[in-house]
Amino acid sequence: MYWGGREADLAAAIRRVNKLGPFLWPILESQGIPPGLLAVVLVESGGRTNAISSRGALGLWQLMPETARRYGLVVRSDRDDRLDIQKSTWAAARYLRDLHSQFGDWRAALAAYNSGEQTVQEAFLRSGSADMGSLSVQNLLPVETREYVPAVLAARRLLDHLPGSVILGHDAS
Repeated sequence: MYWGGREADLAAAIRRVNKLGPFLWPILESQGIPPGLLAVVLVESGGRTNAISSRGALGLWQLMPETARRYGLVVRSDRDDRLDIQKSTWAAARYLRDLHSQFGDWRAALAAYNSGEQTVQEAFLRSGSADMGSLSVQNLLPVETREYVPAVLAARRLLDHLPGSVILGHDAS
């Protein structure tokens, strides 16, 4: 549903992410990121290293310039480390790790990855609860974020169960 019926585009994106997996797993693992969260790459960029959003996010992990700089990447007109697969993966992995440490929940970390830490923190404060489910039910997160988190979780399940998938470092068939 997230791909809007574009099965050929989805299949190409899965092939790209599968090809990148072996290069990215060791980095994710080193930061305590579950390997299945490589699905973020599928949702964010479709595995395209040069993907760019209308808001200025760039690369596999669609890092915003401020976030990239915060995690040590160079973002200038003549050099942008968000286009470097390894450097951007290190930055994204540390960012996801920090978000998980802050919120204590992978779904909240994914929501913050999409909409920013402040948005999620303010939503928790407004809800009076630390439960991600209540944020969605109360519509306290942006629509894009309410759709993003389930999309990443669905992409993870999709990648986990594809015949011949190497996303988790093994054949999931």
